[in-house]
Amino acid sequence: MVVPRYGVWSNIKTRSKAANLILQVKPTEKPLKEDFFLCSFMAHQHRGKVLDFGSGFGRNSFILASRCEELWAYDFPNMLKFLEEDFRYKNFNNIRLSSNWEEVKKQRFDAVVCCISIQHLHIDDLRSFLDDFLEITNNLYVNTRSHLDFGKELVYPVLTEKWKVERVYGKTTEEQVSKMTGNKQYFVHLVPK
Repeated sequence: MVVPRYGVWSNIKTRSKAANLILQVKPTEKPLKEDFFLCSFMAHQHRGKVLDFGSGFGRNSFILASRCEELWAYDFPNMLKFLEEDFRYKNFNNIRLSSNWEEVKKQRFDAVVCCISIQHLHIDDLRSFLDDFLEITNNLYVNTRSHLDFGKELVYPVLTEKWKVERVYGKTTEEQVSKMTGNKQYFVHLVPK
């Protein structure tokens, strides 16, 4: 069982603190705008059952839920509490919240979406989740920064150990993504090798 070691997220007590950590913005209680690329993602055929991995307080969950049949939001209980308290939540009957990875990985998803979440994992935890993703989906969408928060390890080489890039979104090429370092961000669609 994967037990992520990055505990700062499990200790956040307010939505504004979470917003500040996610986007490095002034703390806010207002809903944050979803990631721009999700419309491109949702234009594809993956509209059935989708997992929002590391959903946080739902910044992207609502746009995903509005365009798929069933959305599972996975995160720490405190983050899911913020999602549930969002005024938009009551308008959706297709969102399932879970902080139990064992429950989630028993499901099968048309797609798994990871928006600014996997770079917060330790490298061993990331590998473990990526292995689990192989069992639950054939479509992995990742928006991430180039490096892991815990060191100098780059995310891209770990992603591509067992997954291959199907598409790079935006103006970035796969070759550019593979060379990115620092705090640069990219969005890719991956499929199993």
